[in-house]
Amino acid sequence: MKKVLLIIMFCSLITSCEDPDPLPSGIATNVSGKFTDFHKYPIIRAKVKIGEYRFERNYTNGGVDVFQRWIDSTYTDSEGKYKLPFTTTGNGTSYKLVYENPEPHEEQTYMGFQGGGRVNIDPLGKDFVYNSDNFYNLYSCDVYLDLTEVTDFPIYVDHLYTAHDYLIKIPDVDTYKLRIYIVKNWFSKSDLKLYNTIGRFNYKLESTDENELTEIHLTLSDSDFIK
Repeated sequence: MKKVLLIIMFCSLITSCEDPDPLPSGIATNVSGKFTDFHKYPIIRAKVKIGEYRFERNYTNGGVDVFQRWIDSTYTDSEGKYKLPFTTTGNGTSYKLVYENPEPHEEQTYMGFQGGGRVNIDPLGKDFVYNSDNFYNLYSCDVYLDLTEVTDFPIYVDHLYTAHDYLIKIPDVDTYKLRIYIVKNWFSKSDLKLYNTIGRFNYKLESTDENELTEIHLTLSDSDFIK
């Protein structure tokens, strides 16, 4: 009898937990807002996208929003503002505002605190405003390394605000130019870290309000790498 009741309960659970129907098509929503850093300096040319998602139920965590497609995208202007109107397609159960950091191969002029964000757009059919100051402004810095007195290669590079697909590796060369990105208008410091089998070299990078490309020249030897 207990087994029969369990089977009945399980079947009723399955039938009562169907995936929700998609939202109707043609719901027009005006999405807008402004991105800044903590000092209210604008985040310029941050890419903003509208994503369409469909809820799929499961019995592990209740269900997840599964990405379907990008509806539209735009960039923030010189004041950090953006506008992105869109209309529902009839295929999604939710729509989200998505912003991301630049790709490692792109010029990195800003960075979100947590690598980007995804915000549920609710309610639909009205003006939806989303502002955020959870960003760093960045500026470019070229580091010129004189490595003629270094014997241990490769040298690996680590820097908090410089995105890369893989660990940067400096081969056995006498000189090397390294592009990094430094936080602007911020009180924090970040270390440029270089590693080899001898040890580690740390260089303190100060945050500034500099807008132009800057240069740092460093001459290193094996004794600069500390275990």
